[in-house]
Amino acid sequence: MGLNEKFFKSADEDEPFFNTVLYTGSGDTTNGQSITGVGFEPDLVWIKSRNDSYNNVIYDSIKGVNSAISSNLTDAAWANRNRFESFDLDGFTIEADNSGDLWKIDRENTNFVAWCWKAGGAAVSNTDGSTNSQVSANVANGFSIVKTASTSGSITFGHGLDSAPEMIINKGYVSGGWNWLVYHKDVGTGKYLQLNSAATTLSYSPSFSSVTSTTITHEGSLSSQSYVNYCFHSVAGVSKVGSYTGNGNTNGPVVPLGFEPAWVMIKGANEASDWIIIDNKRDTTNPNSARLDANGNGAEYNGEDIMDLDSTSFQLKTSSASKNASGKTFIYYAIA
Repeated sequence: MGLNEKFFKSADEDEPFFNTVLYTGSGDTTNGQSITGVGFEPDLVWIKSRNDSYNNVIYDSIKGVNSAISSNLTDAAWANRNRFESFDLDGFTIEADNSGDLWKIDRENTNFVAWCWKAGGAAVSNTDGSTNSQVSANVANGFSIVKTASTSGSITFGHGLDSAPEMIINKGYVSGGWNWLVYHKDVGTGKYLQLNSAATTLSYSPSFSSVTSTTITHEGSLSSQSYVNYCFHSVAGVSKVGSYTGNGNTNGPVVPLGFEPAWVMIKGANEASDWIIIDNKRDTTNPNSARLDANGNGAEYNGEDIMDLDSTSFQLKTSSASKNASGKTFIYYAIA
């Protein structure tokens, strides 16, 4: 199969887990279009325009089709007037809206990428911890979507996986003005990064004070908020959460994964840098240069070689400080 047809298998070959699909907006405000070829019914769809400065737009099956959040904004969830119509057996259905805002997922003649994950389908109640959570978990592949309705202060809730999440991406979505919080195992508890910001690691409340094989403790939660948490841990041959140390050289560090990466997101932990996303659909040859940023709405940038995606690793191919500063720590999440 060619790159555009392949979908990526989990440790269970009967259960696909992740895929990247490319599509062109139809501009059809009446009938919309169905995006197919995902290979499964996704629970998380992250869409970004490639040739225009539109926001990253993220949907998940727990919050529902009319609840869009953007990784580059602090805004509350946006009711998107049915632009995202449904999660389907082989993808999803969208409808164009040609109004002037920047939350576009089907603009005519605009190229888009959609990164799609499979969780566990319909959410179930999880009673681990001090507060109940709603969880859709793909245990075999180390990914869950968790929704909590919070009380003020510290809350502990279940994440539905069989081992501790190594990365948690959290957003309060009821009211606006709240940063995304990212826990990463190589940054540690009591510290966090912000998905909507290039800033380095922060260490004040709110944060995650404990991450165990069953629960997460979130400090500084608000009674007026509900939160969504995207939880990930490494699975051999499927995904890896980790970090590397930059060497400041165009022959950069080789980061072993044990699989050929299809999607990689990197961010400096102690070096100010964007959340850079690379995949093997938008650029099919090494060195990969097709960059999009989770914390920005910019169009795809191809002006710099960034990394090689190799059979069992990725290797940085830039001396840029924001990706490979000498002696600095960079975190990553990679998927086969």
